[in-house]
Amino acid sequence: MRIIIIGDGKVGYKLAKQLSAEKYDIIMIDSNENKLRFAMDRLDIACVTGDGADAEVLKQADVAHADLVIACTSADECNMLSCLIARKLGAKHTIARVRNPIYYRQIGLLKEDLHLSMAVNPELIVQMRLADFCSSRMRVRWRLL
Repeated sequence: MRIIIIGDGKVGYKLAKQLSAEKYDIIMIDSNENKLRFAMDRLDIACVTGDGADAEVLKQADVAHADLVIACTSADECNMLSCLIARKLGAKHTIARVRNPIYYRQIGLLKEDLHLSMAVNPELIVQMRLADFCSSRMRVRWRLL
């Protein structure tokens, strides 16, 4: 499976590390050449320097043959635009990291137009898991009383 990761920050690097260890074919895109060199020296991945929302950079990464594109830069707009362009160029599936609560609330409206397979809001996921944990702890507490 060929996976393109856009963004070599904490999330992108961790995804690349985990997925390359599982023997997926990983290509990472980032505008910071030093970060990419660091990742390439430590992980079994290929790298392309440039903006993930640039169609030419995506073509250079061979996005047309990508099974999955994961856009996880710090900019929601870049992530959504990168996914839209990646799908238009032939990527099978796309996942955008969308942290802004306003964008995320509207993602249902935008998902089809942006051709997103999935949108992920890490903070919301943590918040929901925390609520589930606290809720289950309260149920256990009530049973004990």
